[in-house]
Amino acid sequence: MCDTFVDGTKALVESLPLFRKAILDWKSYKQEDLKYAILKTSYGAHDTAEDVRALANLLSHLNLDNKTLLTHSFTIRAVDKNMLFNK
Repeated sequence: MCDTFVDGTKALVESLPLFRKAILDWKSYKQEDLKYAILKTSYGAHDTAEDVRALANLLSHLNLDNKTLLTHSFTIRAVDKNMLFNK
């Protein structure tokens, strides 16, 4: 299962700093609050699949440019190297 995830994932996004930069002076940056405020819908927060779908919907709606997304992205290989470094 891990290999499938790694093979199918191009990059990971650090969403909190991304949202803080893209949506200035917001009351709450919790994903469930952002989804309700921006998309006017709620979802089953803390359910992994629902969290991923909500994040995808928010990112799609915000229509952020690639430079902004790349600034807040990292690869799985970077995570792996970081874990090895911190052993």
